[in-house]
Amino acid sequence: WYREAEIKHGRVAMAAFVGFLVNYNGITFPFDLDMSGAKFASLGVGSPFLAWDNLADQGKWSIIGFLGILEVLGEVQKPHYTKGGKSGKGALTFYFGEKLIS
Repeated sequence: WYREAEIKHGRVAMAAFVGFLVNYNGITFPFDLDMSGAKFASLGVGSPFLAWDNLADQGKWSIIGFLGILEVLGEVQKPHYTKGGKSGKGALTFYFGEKLIS
């Protein structure tokens, strides 16, 4: 399971670094952040730490919750990777559709 943990942590670190660079270079989503019309750019462009600090607690918890759901879905695959199963070979298509993930 050490290899699985290393791969998983490496992917999370790479995604976080790319997100940091994207915000630092001033790239934001063009649509509204919430129903009141606030834009993603209002969180803070060019300062990723400021953007995270300006994000509402509900937004932070929804991000953490979504990632937690993905973690649980990966852990319930049969056979489990500690029992000879291959990580990433499970069918998440049941949840997301055959055309989106294959």
